[in-house]
Amino acid sequence: MTILFKLLLIFCSLGGFFLSFYIYHKKHRHEKMMCPIGGKCATVMASEYARFFGIPLEIIGIAYYGFIFVAYMTLFLGADGGYSLIPFLLFGLTITALLFSAYLTFIQAFTIKQWCTLCLASAGFCTVIFTSALITSERSFISLLVDYQPLMSAWYLLALAVGLGTATVTDIFFLRFLKDYRISQSEYDVLKTLSQIMWAALAAIAVAGTGIALAGRDLTLHPTIVASWVVMGIIAVNAAVLNLIIAPRLLHISFRQEHDHEPGELRIIHRLAFELGAVSLVSWYAAFILVVVPGISSPLFWIIAVYFAFLVAGVAAARVLEYWLRYKKVGIQDSNHII
Repeated sequence: MTILFKLLLIFCSLGGFFLSFYIYHKKHRHEKMMCPIGGKCATVMASEYARFFGIPLEIIGIAYYGFIFVAYMTLFLGADGGYSLIPFLLFGLTITALLFSAYLTFIQAFTIKQWCTLCLASAGFCTVIFTSALITSERSFISLLVDYQPLMSAWYLLALAVGLGTATVTDIFFLRFLKDYRISQSEYDVLKTLSQIMWAALAAIAVAGTGIALAGRDLTLHPTIVASWVVMGIIAVNAAVLNLIIAPRLLHISFRQEHDHEPGELRIIHRLAFELGAVSLVSWYAAFILVVVPGISSPLFWIIAVYFAFLVAGVAAARVLEYWLRYKKVGIQDSNHII
């Protein structure tokens, strides 16, 4: 059975490599690519989300699948590969790829609202690669996690610090950019870059946090651990709505071509942007406090209750700030005509 999953992993890594190369070849030559089952591959591939940190996704795919193929072929042919640091790092890479595929699938479903069947095939390859890597580990997966728990803890803290700093900077820029009720393309590009950094930090936290929880199963029921997972879940959902739905919609309403809309739509989205920004900021600081402040021994109910109280206070403060900007900066008469 292990041999079968090893072959499946190799096959999927090769399949993903050739799929990514096919997309690169068609885009480079400006040729129409095949998109099975009535998908809109060209639309998705031409969207602004076809790059991550400016790198085309097909290039990332070629690098990832090619590396996975070479690395696992080396491990499978080696005698002691299962006892080195390499399998642990490869686990982290395959989990990250799986989360990245989920992120791209969310974008197709809720932001672009078009499906790319080639992209979904790539997501399928990532899923099978991760599952096969888990099954074919020549050593207990939990044992690997226990061995490298200090490394995962450092990884988790670094990612948390990056996420906290990015969330703070993002809220500052959001407040500055939305003072005139509109967001330009250049401002949106800045927010998009910050959003990608935040998503990378969230992925790193998810991977490291899962590893830490599995390595120390006796800690998973501690109130601070459970509360931190609740907070991180809210951060992920909030980031998806704010950065992948609200921000693109605000740009579309503000600066693009004529479109159908409801009266007051921009005002509602503007208010939501402020409120979700407050949720992001409060949640990141809550996650940071739960990890770095020692001696928190309150019951889970009270930790969550205090967190939600700060959430409500943050949203209320964001509403007051948005109201003040709208009526004091924009003006009452102008604000009544904002669409």
